[in-house]
Amino acid sequence: MEGGDAAEADELLLLCDAHGRPLDGGMACAPRTLVHRDGLWHRSFHCWVVRAGARGPELLLQRRALTKDFWPGAWDVSAAGHYRAGEGLAGGLRELAEELGLAVPPAALVWLGRHKEVVRYAGDRREREYQDVYLVRCDRPLSAYTPNAREVTGLALLRPAALVALARGGRRRVRTLGWVAGPRGWAAAPVIITRATLVPRAGRYYERVARAAWRLLRTSAPPTLA
Repeated sequence: MEGGDAAEADELLLLCDAHGRPLDGGMACAPRTLVHRDGLWHRSFHCWVVRAGARGPELLLQRRALTKDFWPGAWDVSAAGHYRAGEGLAGGLRELAEELGLAVPPAALVWLGRHKEVVRYAGDRREREYQDVYLVRCDRPLSAYTPNAREVTGLALLRPAALVALARGGRRRVRTLGWVAGPRGWAAAPVIITRATLVPRAGRYYERVARAAWRLLRTSAPPTLA
C-alpha cells in the first residue's frame, strides 16, 4: 500500500530515474522514509477495479486506513502499492490480494499507462513517483470482498462521471452505499465522498481512468474475474 504505517517505514522501495526507468537493472532501492524525505524517484502500481453496473461501468474506491502517513482516511484507487527491489508485476498482484483479498491472474490486467506524480507534503516530505496504472474487471458485489482492515477501512462504487466531477470540483459530494469496517466487522453502510476526501491526482488522471472504464466494458471478450 502506498504511504504505509510506521511498521513499513524501512521497507525498501524500487528506485528509478526521472524518466521512470529502473536503476541498476531494477535492483536499486532505498528505505521508504529516505525515498519520501529526499524525493527520490520511484515506481508504484495502481489498479482500478471496474464493475458492470445497471447504467454502465462502476469504479471501486478504497478508503485508506487512518494509520497511513499519506492521505489517512481518504478515498483512493482500488488498490495500490510500491514495487520492492527486484519486484515486477507480481508486486502489484500481491497488493490486490493483500488489500482486497482479490486473486488476479496477470492476463486479467488491462494496461492503461504510466502516470507521473510530483507532490510536496507537510514536513518537507516529497513524492516523486511513476505509477503503472492498470484496470481489471470484476463484477462481484462489495460484500464479496475481504479487505485488510489494517490498510483499508471502506469500499465504495462510483460511476466514472461522478468520480471525474468530484475530482474537477463540479460536484461537492457523492452519496453511495459502501462496504465499511466497523466494531462488529464489515457491513453495508451509506458513505459520502467529497472532493476533500478524494486523493487528488495530477493532470487528467481521473479522466483517463473514466474513459478506460467505458472502453473495458465495450471490449468484446473482456477478462472478467468470477
